[in-house]
Amino acid sequence: MLKFNLLGIGPQSHVKVQVDPTHQAVRASLRPLEHVVDGIIGGHYYLGATTGAINNAPAGDQLFAVRWNDGNNVFVLTHLAVSACCTAFNNSDGINVELLRASSYTVNATGGTQIIPSTTSQMAHQSKMSSSSLTSSGEIRVASGVAGFTPGTQILDTEGLAAVECGGLAGVATPLQSLFNTFNPAAYPLVFSNNQGFVVRVVTTVTGNNAFRFSIQMSWIEVSTF
Repeated sequence: MLKFNLLGIGPQSHVKVQVDPTHQAVRASLRPLEHVVDGIIGGHYYLGATTGAINNAPAGDQLFAVRWNDGNNVFVLTHLAVSACCTAFNNSDGINVELLRASSYTVNATGGTQIIPSTTSQMAHQSKMSSSSLTSSGEIRVASGVAGFTPGTQILDTEGLAAVECGGLAGVATPLQSLFNTFNPAAYPLVFSNNQGFVVRVVTTVTGNNAFRFSIQMSWIEVSTF
């Protein structure tokens, strides 16, 4: 019977792959997705954002948007979650929002607040990763007034990628609810190329004397190819 050893490379060139004795399975540990490809350094990034006090939002109002405008790298979305706190609500219907892919996304939105990632704060590992391309191109935008912002030039998919409903009890914040995540290591992330992106928008019109704030949590990877 042929026998051989599997060895690492570089600093681990002397380390052998181990096999568990009971089930004879190769030992492995989960690691983050690679952010260095062909010597090009990208990175892993995290961001939290909160809207202004939204009041009487019509269906289709965009509350959060990301436009990717980098022809050398791709934007890999690994996690997106939202939470709402209703400061005033006259019914218990809640607030429905959905995640939609945007293509031909060539012009940034207007209104709201543009979030420019810090050159250091959003990185998972500051000394080994590059600053986000979103510091100088494309955009992250969040609603800041009493309604959503004016969308940029974009074509939205007809069907959403995900949708959630946040509760409608005044003064009660709903827990973070995932619109997308790849916590399952076998799940494929959402990948966006140049002039692509996504938006989070209101599905059903919020009417009456209603007011709420949305919190968004997002993590992503920037890499030359995926």
